Amino acid sequence: MQTKQNKEKSKERKRMERKKKIERKERKRMKRKKKKKKKKKQKEEKEKEKDVQNVQKVKKGSKRIKQKEVRQVRRMMETTTDISWSRFRPLMFARWLVDVSKFWF
Repeated sequence: MQTKQNKEKSKERKRMERKKKIERKERKRMKRKKKKKKKKKQKEEKEKEKDVQNVQKVKKGSKRIKQKEVRQVRRMMETTTDISWSRFRPLMFARWLVDVSKFWF
């Protein structure tokens, strides 16, 4: 009688240990999953921030190009009344490039 009860208790104990072990593994798995998700989110935020900075750099650069181009045209107007096409074409291209870059960004 006593041995039968002991056997049942030991079976119950083993079952509980297995259950606890499984729960521990599950908690660890969930923790890893959560950590992975957090890391992925941080990476995406970092990439978005980088993209925003790149766009700002491009905008800043296009303003510089436009100012430089305006200065060149003024200088040419001051020096000559007749603008030669060989000097003027690249400036027109630069102006077009600035306008296109504004459209795309």
